[in-house]
Amino acid sequence: MNQFSLVLFFISSLASATVLESFEDRFYWQIANWGDEAKSGTSQAEVSAGQYSFEVHFSPAMANRGKGIVLERDLNSLGQEFSRVTVDIFNRGPSKINVALAMETDEYYESQALPLEKGWNKNISFTLRTKAFKSKASNWQFETSVNLDVPMKKMYFIFYREGNAEGSFFVDNIQAFQDDPAAAGSEGVPSKVIERGKKNHYRPRGLPVEIFIRS
Repeated sequence: MNQFSLVLFFISSLASATVLESFEDRFYWQIANWGDEAKSGTSQAEVSAGQYSFEVHFSPAMANRGKGIVLERDLNSLGQEFSRVTVDIFNRGPSKINVALAMETDEYYESQALPLEKGWNKNISFTLRTKAFKSKASNWQFETSVNLDVPMKKMYFIFYREGNAEGSFFVDNIQAFQDDPAAAGSEGVPSKVIERGKKNHYRPRGLPVEIFIRS
């Protein structure tokens, strides 16, 4: 994928998006009890769309089970299909954090994790059709795609943090897309846009180009 097609990819994403969660009214996410312990609630501190985001706060005093902080949502009553998910995340720090997307259809699938820069990480994109997910059937190797022929049951965002310092992050603007299967990417890795300074750039793992962000 070259730089021009990558730009078109994000433009087309914005044109066809369905908002899964904006945290403005009722929302459906909670901290899973099988992951690391954290506190959560709506916030107006770091918002990428609307007036509210979902803040997650962690500290050394909270239980760290080594499974990551897991945000989960039930999808049984959603009533729609999609093949790609995007999300905006603000990492306040100081911990280094990686984020993965997991889905339950016929079984549990988890994507490769992306590192979050400090500050805004916008348009983090996970394509469910790419063979960048692991499952029991793939012997927990990142060699399979999510089985979209089976109704979706649950969605998870898993935040793996390094160290045990106190910190927080904010989740907002979760969107879903139903992409044309023939147009699905073949990179097999999730991607993101980072908003930092005028000279900042980022090279997504597995992609041959850098994304330059101009403010």
